[in-house]
Amino acid sequence: LQGLVARGELLIDLRGPKLFANKHLSGSVFLPPNKDLATWAGWLLSYQTPFSVLLPDASELSQALKAFRSIGLDNLRAFYLPDALVGQNLVGSERIEASQLDAQNDFVLDVRSRKEYLTGHLPGAHHIHLGQLESRIKELPDSLVVHCQSGMRSLIATSLLERAGKHPCDIIGGYSALEATRVAV
Repeated sequence: LQGLVARGELLIDLRGPKLFANKHLSGSVFLPPNKDLATWAGWLLSYQTPFSVLLPDASELSQALKAFRSIGLDNLRAFYLPDALVGQNLVGSERIEASQLDAQNDFVLDVRSRKEYLTGHLPGAHHIHLGQLESRIKELPDSLVVHCQSGMRSLIATSLLERAGKHPCDIIGGYSALEATRVAV
């Protein structure tokens, strides 16, 4: 699998947020293996570029295929199961608790929708909707802290940023956790 990703081929990791955050193949992209899969695949995947998926088990293949095909993504090249990760160099996503954020010194990226951002956000946070992140990655510094509302979209963002060579840190629990510890605007 490392050779696949090293050649620039896209590997979508559908094992779930905890497994992905703990250990994943560098350069792979996390997508949520739930009802939002088709939404985020439609936003983030190219309809011209083949991709492969890493599934938690073979029983998940038909559901993933259904989600991809429901939006016309027919370029699934291959699927892999977790045993394909054995012997691979794996990395974990850097994550922090909301209370660990240094809002004065960290570059904070909010990947929620515009409506969510306008409803409330951290002072000084930079806003880029997750669906527009890849086209704007070059605007961002190498090191940054990312959040969404609950932590799912920010993990997707983190995987995209890692794939682009950035060093993101994801806030566990997202803005919901930040609201409990910070003053929002």
